Amino acid sequence: LVDHDNPFLKDLNEISWLPVEFHVNVSDSNLEPPRQKRELSHIGIAAPRTTRPKQDEWICSSMMEILSTTIRSETLQKCFCWHLPLPATVVAAQLLALAKMNDTFNNPQVF
Repeated sequence: LVDHDNPFLKDLNEISWLPVEFHVNVSDSNLEPPRQKRELSHIGIAAPRTTRPKQDEWICSSMMEILSTTIRSETLQKCFCWHLPLPATVVAAQLLALAKMNDTFNNPQVF
């Protein structure tokens, strides 16, 4: 059982230390999910509370950092709350970002 009120665990979730996907330029490519530059994106680290595993990339990358390695430990996944569903606001923001990537979204002549 993970105690989320544990001060050590709270600190661990707030400190930027996890390796995350590093992108020099924010891509407009349709081959990659949308991303935004964040505070420490340029050095490739982020706090667990702002990070999600790679398998969640297409549903949250515009709002959250993406872990650059695989964590298989169920205990760590629970410590970082990665076993919980993403908030609806994160998924909604991702859907908007994906829609903006689509050329037809920005072309009123198509509608």
